[in-house]
Order: sequence, then structure tokens, then C-alpha cells
Amino acid sequence: MSLRPWAALFAIACAQPTAGTYTFTVTSTESDCPAGFLPSEEPTGDGTIALGEGALVFTDEDTDVAASCPLTGMDFTCDFAETDGDTDYTKDGFAAVRSVDELMKGTFDEPSAAHGLTSLNSSCGGTGCDELAAAGYPSCLATWYWSAVLAE
Repeated sequence: MSLRPWAALFAIACAQPTAGTYTFTVTSTESDCPAGFLPSEEPTGDGTIALGEGALVFTDEDTDVAASCPLTGMDFTCDFAETDGDTDYTKDGFAAVRSVDELMKGTFDEPSAAHGLTSLNSSCGGTGCDELAAAGYPSCLATWYWSAVLAE
């Protein structure tokens, strides 16, 4: 009896993402945001992934924003608490509070390649939300689907 199938299964079960710099490429976008709200070019670039105990740390090299992302097997979800939050616009003459929530989640298809999505959800509460939207701060959801490979 050969142990090779068991060895292969063990190797797959023990696989983990490879730390390093990854090149991210947007493969598609979905958005209900008004025209002109999002950048005209697809966001692409590099991000660094470091491994920790049961988590990975993703750092966007363009913005230096970092997020700790719980890692379950080869799946991860990042909460960008540093960029999330509420902004009260009453001091600017709007009876509105705008909330922004950014999320990134993905799966490593192999230790050095992943795919996933990043979403940005902007919402508003208060009686001045229509005026705030007209001033360029709409409530909307944008999602970027991406692939990432370890840079050589």
C-alpha cells in the first residue's frame, strides 16, 4: 500500500500563504456610485503580506495603510478599522453623518497566488443626506474583484 495519497493530502492541508510583496490586478468592478465618484483608472499596485499567528497583515504600499486579517486555512478577511468610521458633517452645514466601511477578503489558490474582492460602502444618516450626496459624498457601494501573485 502506497502512502503517497496521504502525503499529498497532508501537504495540501499544511499549505499556508507565502509572505512577501504581491502584485494586485483588478479583474472587474461593480458599483452603484455615480459617475465621476470613483477613480477613472482601475486601482492596481503592490501590497505586502506578512504572516502572524493565525493571521496575515496586509499593507497597501501606495497608502501605507495596514490591516490585520484573520487567516482560516487559505481564506482571509481584512477589516480596515484605520480608514473606517463616521464623519459628522453638521459643522459643515449638513444634518448628516457619513459612514465608510472598507472590507477586503480573499482566498489563496496556492501559497503564492490569491483572488478576492475589496469593497467600499459609503452610507449616510440624517435629514441632510441628499444635500451631502449632491456635494459629492453619495451613499453607494463599490466592489473591486482582484487577483494577486507573489512578485518575483
